Amino acid sequence: MGKKSVERAGKGAEKREHRFAKTVGKLGLAALLSVNGALGGGVAYLQHDINAGKAELADARPQVHAIYLTNDPAKAEVATYVATGLGTRNPSETARKLTAHHELGNVFAVEYSNRDINIEELTEAVVRNAHDNGIKYLAFDGYSMGGPIELAVAAEIYEKHDDLHVLSVTLNSSPVGNEGLTAKSRDGGRAMSAILNYWPELVYSKKARLTAEVLARNNDYYDKQEWAVDFDKLDATIDSVENEKTRNRSAASGSLISSQYNFHFRYGVERSLETLSKEVDGKEPPNVYYTRSLDPRDDAVVNVTASGESIVQAATDHFVPLQVLDIHNIGHANPAERPTEYNRAIHDRIAPGILSVLRVDHGVGGEPEYGDAIAASIPTAKDRAIKPPEPIPADIIDRLPPVVSVELSPRR
Repeated sequence: MGKKSVERAGKGAEKREHRFAKTVGKLGLAALLSVNGALGGGVAYLQHDINAGKAELADARPQVHAIYLTNDPAKAEVATYVATGLGTRNPSETARKLTAHHELGNVFAVEYSNRDINIEELTEAVVRNAHDNGIKYLAFDGYSMGGPIELAVAAEIYEKHDDLHVLSVTLNSSPVGNEGLTAKSRDGGRAMSAILNYWPELVYSKKARLTAEVLARNNDYYDKQEWAVDFDKLDATIDSVENEKTRNRSAASGSLISSQYNFHFRYGVERSLETLSKEVDGKEPPNVYYTRSLDPRDDAVVNVTASGESIVQAATDHFVPLQVLDIHNIGHANPAERPTEYNRAIHDRIAPGILSVLRVDHGVGGEPEYGDAIAASIPTAKDRAIKPPEPIPADIIDRLPPVVSVELSPRR
């Protein structure tokens, strides 16, 4: 190798070393060492970051945002409460896309505390909002992990607040049961749990969050065949994560994400459905709807086949009325990008039943109409069972209706 070639190679190596040092500096050496705490100084720095994160979240509380206020006096006391899932905090933008809810009355978005999922706090926030706005009749619409969370809130209100009536709870592509998540989703959760079992307080560290998010996006900058890191792309990935996650004050914190994930396994839906099965001051349990992708392969996050089986079994065991709806072209709980499909399902299959319950059971929203008694009561189909669907050819899917009613459970 000639002198000039050696000089160029040396300069190239220096440039790569500089870029590597710059990248490590942005990630934070303490975060890179967080999983094993190898250096005492690094651990002390990380503990400082954890303490700062705790302080930032100390006063975090759930909030409820008004999205749409009806001008129809007949529906002034009716409201839909929207919540979203894992990794999200404020569902306002999603709720604005779901204009079909306007048919029922008012629409509100339930924002989680950025600290954790606390069902008592969430229930208090919703109840306070209902009282402040003269709401007596509540429908809940939860997406992904937001479905079981709202089911728990609905159960609390059903059991403990005599002046409020829960009309329905809709769980959209929600994980239910031990096999409710896809293998990929479970693996990611287990990796997070393994680290947090070692040091639970890492959920409060923004440096640890940054490192975890960057490592999760390694396909953006790491060539597995060449075992090579593209430092320009890595640098861009770090900037993207900082802007979207750690510097974004509206983003979900690591603490909230961990709490959302744990809620699925520690709380689930069984307890809520059991509560909704109780006789409470002559109340009828709300109708529960479970929506999912018509083609299970379209949902990479939730195993909608296993989840459908689990919620049907649980609802049947507790005699809670349930209807499962398969919707074409929704992917995973994605109304912000698929509003047409979700609004059609709400308009065609969910809102009519809720409006019928209002007219028949509560005398709200006008005189009962022909067919209300049928629409208000989900019929018995106790002896029918959901079977894992075979993969559906694309040409057949395209000929199917946009919403397919798959399975029903009994109303008491």
